[in-house]
Amino acid sequence: EARRVVAAAFANINAVVRWLAGESGPVHIVCAGTDGKVTLEDVLCAGFIAQGLARADAALDLGDDSAALAINLSETRGSHYDPLLSALRASRGGRNLIEEGLEADIVTAARWDVTDLVPELSRNPWQIQPARDAVPSAKCFVEPPRPS
Repeated sequence: EARRVVAAAFANINAVVRWLAGESGPVHIVCAGTDGKVTLEDVLCAGFIAQGLARADAALDLGDDSAALAINLSETRGSHYDPLLSALRASRGGRNLIEEGLEADIVTAARWDVTDLVPELSRNPWQIQPARDAVPSAKCFVEPPRPS
């Protein structure tokens, strides 16, 4: 029922934050999870997004404590690259990739700001396409993890 739905990852995190900061109305960050359960990798990404939105607008109301918890996780586990990779490896998604012999995909998933693309769900036709109003910008709201 959302007016607009976009997809975020570490690979496009600042593009998504820039886009969300320019939107009017409420923003709901929904973690996809796995099999109906919360996943660490989603909460980490959500924390970085919430952190970026708070930097974009100091008066932003983060709502309930879930945003504060996600921000705390991103600050404690994501400020440096090695702890971020460790958290991603320990996450449900990371463990699934490791079980399938795809551990290298975790490093790929942790790449920061690879693209300015903001994928948006179009309902008619039902497909994912680039958000028509996403604009590339050098402004960085969410700093990448520092080398360990």
